Amino acid sequence: RRNEETKDMTDQEKISWEWDGNVPTTYKTHDGKALGRWINNQRSAKHKGSLKKEREMKLVSTGLKWSVLSTNSWQDMMDELKVYVKEKTKDGQPWDGNVPTNYKIKGMSAENGIEGEDDKNLGRWINRQRSLYQSGKLRKDRQTE
Repeated sequence: RRNEETKDMTDQEKISWEWDGNVPTTYKTHDGKALGRWINNQRSAKHKGSLKKEREMKLVSTGLKWSVLSTNSWQDMMDELKVYVKEKTKDGQPWDGNVPTNYKIKGMSAENGIEGEDDKNLGRWINRQRSLYQSGKLRKDRQTE
């Protein structure tokens, strides 16, 4: 992944490049291994409490982020939702309050301008907020935003 993300960078930019800790579920290695799916399975095992400590420590040492959604701040996602709603209502149309679960916002990496790897899954974020609200776990200040 480093090679893909740094291919158009200068040598100095390549030296300072840092991995964001995320591996997209669809990511495959150059020889076709489903690394993204494997990482997802490791995250699931950790969440269930069945991931061995030794393996968890090795994954942590790589810089892996356990929660993909944590890579986007709550306020960033709320701002994206506001843009989405503005777009949906620009012609005076009422918004039905729904965002498709697979709706992603194309992100741009600030350092290299490559599109795609840092897409934000707004639909999944909305579903998470609804689940938190229904279970009484969504912070009060976020309910009125």
